[in-house]
Amino acid sequence: MKDILVTGYNRIIKEILWSDLAKDFRVIAADRELPRRNDGNVRFYSISPEEEAFRQLFDVYSFSAIFFISGYVDGGEGFYGEMNDLEKVLLEAAHAHVDKVVILSSIESMNYVPAIGTGGIELDRNFYQAASLRADQLEEMCRFFSKTMSLKTIILRLPYLTNSCNDGNFLGKLFRNIYENKKLLLPYRENDRVDFISQEDLAELLRRIVEEDEDESGSYFVSSGYRHTYGDLAAVLSSLSPGLRILYENKADVIPREDYPFELRKIYGWIPKEDVMEQTAWLYELFCKKVMKGKRSLRDWLEKLLNRQEGIFKYVELLVVFLFAELLNHYLGVNVYFRFVDIRLFFYCYHGHNLWNADRAAGGTA
Repeated sequence: MKDILVTGYNRIIKEILWSDLAKDFRVIAADRELPRRNDGNVRFYSISPEEEAFRQLFDVYSFSAIFFISGYVDGGEGFYGEMNDLEKVLLEAAHAHVDKVVILSSIESMNYVPAIGTGGIELDRNFYQAASLRADQLEEMCRFFSKTMSLKTIILRLPYLTNSCNDGNFLGKLFRNIYENKKLLLPYRENDRVDFISQEDLAELLRRIVEEDEDESGSYFVSSGYRHTYGDLAAVLSSLSPGLRILYENKADVIPREDYPFELRKIYGWIPKEDVMEQTAWLYELFCKKVMKGKRSLRDWLEKLLNRQEGIFKYVELLVVFLFAELLNHYLGVNVYFRFVDIRLFFYCYHGHNLWNADRAAGGTA
């Protein structure tokens, strides 16, 4: 059984991907925020690439492949020390003669306009977002190691990710706003392309990359093969919550997306299966059941309690106000300023006001 190492921003990966990979490989997950534990063929280590314990993993295991998950995946902003972590991983991989390193990058690394000089030579890249520039720099480092140290590097530029929970990723954040009746802010324009890849399809692609021995270093777009826009996404999300307010940031998007991952199919025989857009309603239902169940805030609970018009709550409310009035009357009755004031009148006025409101709600007259 082959050993594979998964490191970087592991928090974006869910259990389905671990379990799928563990069917064929021994998976070692190393991240500074992962609790150490064993789960079948998956072993978790709470260490970062800059630690000596990370280097020792290469003495214990003979890794056939390493997956480095960038913090820019799924529209992220990267993580602290990411460039340094990647360099450490590439160095250890080169020294240990690892077969290949797979970098899970973002399609955002291609969101730039080239500055062309005489003879068609690309002089510079004008990026539209800082995150796009930093993601591109990570890919440049991979290409540098591939050329100078003969290390096979596979760069996968991913769209948004989905899974059965969708709690911390791009789609999950949209779901949370819908659940909390907040407005949605989509990053690009209504007619710009948007794509999702399920973690089940991603796991199948990673498995095929590990098993392929005749491939070479390269960079590839990972796409679902379906054409959708942010406007399509907005329409689907609106169907989940009528009256939902959706806005667009209208950021510039010049990413040269591919309609279908032909190169990945040709080299690795990978065929994406799932159209996530068609599963959005089902994914939102799972989100509400798995993620939000039992997580209602105190504010939500109080609002629900205060909005009740019938039942035992109104009697409890009257009892509390009555006791409060009695306590005030007892403690303030000895005060010279309140001696001739009956605080219990406060309760009778409050009770009478409630009866008057109830009568109005029932259609009576004041």
